[in-house]
Amino acid sequence: MVSTEDGPRGGEWGELLDRLEADVGDMSEQIADEIMTVIPGYDHATRAKIVNTAQQNLSMSIRIIVRGKEPHADDITHARETALIRIEEGVPLGSLLRGFRMSMRLIQRRLLILAEDYGTPAEQLLEWSNLLWSLGDVFSSIVTGVYRDHEITRAVADSTRRSEWIGRMITGELDDAEIMRGAALYKVPTEGSFRIVLAPFRDGSGVEVEVALQRWAEAGGARLVTTVQSRSVAGVLISGSGDPGSPVGDNEARDKLLPAGIPVGLGRSAPLTELHRTFATVGRVVQSALDLGLTGRVDQEMLSWRMAINASPETTDVLRQRYLVPLRDSRAFGEDLIDSVRAFLDHRLNAREAAESIPVHVNTLRYRLRRFEELTGCDLGDVNTLVEVAWITAVPAGDGTA
Repeated sequence: MVSTEDGPRGGEWGELLDRLEADVGDMSEQIADEIMTVIPGYDHATRAKIVNTAQQNLSMSIRIIVRGKEPHADDITHARETALIRIEEGVPLGSLLRGFRMSMRLIQRRLLILAEDYGTPAEQLLEWSNLLWSLGDVFSSIVTGVYRDHEITRAVADSTRRSEWIGRMITGELDDAEIMRGAALYKVPTEGSFRIVLAPFRDGSGVEVEVALQRWAEAGGARLVTTVQSRSVAGVLISGSGDPGSPVGDNEARDKLLPAGIPVGLGRSAPLTELHRTFATVGRVVQSALDLGLTGRVDQEMLSWRMAINASPETTDVLRQRYLVPLRDSRAFGEDLIDSVRAFLDHRLNAREAAESIPVHVNTLRYRLRRFEELTGCDLGDVNTLVEVAWITAVPAGDGTA
């Protein structure tokens, strides 16, 4: 006699359900054979485990029919365990769900055969079918959730391993063989040239910076694999055209996709196994850009001699004494002189263009340049003086005349 949690279930269909339950063993064997023959993805599954799962599914179905109420997740206690077993065996989610539906169809067919012997009305068969369909929905929801969680966990683990590989590669901690193994695993090409990208961030986890860099790379037809370390997003820029610098090159519209308010250092092109040799230089590029108050894309060629400002603070101190300290007594006028000299240098020593950029009258600009020469004792016509003044005026205002 089929029983419920409250005891034996007799009633009008008790004998029919008893016969159905007696067939569970044979039906489970049949289902296992069909699954392993018809459904792909069960190559590494164990037949005994499939039979056991089929028995659980069929017995659970009969319990739901006996109870006569739609099932809930708590009624399907084995669904999560089944999903974990199938994941371990490498069975895809679609194949698992197809196998479960096969179990439901088999029990429905058996119900139809028994219904003829007992004169079961169509209304009763429809009710049982609806219960089985509801059971299928709940079961599917549970196992889909388990597969989804597993995929998320696996994706996070893969991302963590990839991030560690990138970080160790660009800092020179991996040998060539380890670099090549990681490249194969994470689908990074090994031919061509690559460039390191480095962008510092101040707040949060750096996700916004990372997303902006990805969009910037994609807009140039390139791929960027990244990691986060030491409050910076570091990555390897991979170009589809061989030179990672060219597809993400000088297009101003693309560069507007870069994270706002921070410098983004771009290293020199290098083979994958030599990329780590450029990492220290990129770090100095970014630090120099931070010290100079620069934002946007920066590289060694762009900064040129200005990288020395960060590398040689002693020189900056000498030049500060020579060109800025003499202006302190002039206060605000001293700041005007510095602005005028900076504009003069920025506009290729063209006084008229420099005056328009500030803006002041060109005669005013010329007067300020003469006063600067008088107060500092320099000659702006001398090449060495121009280099020194360019150096000290490139230093941010906070390091200026104060």
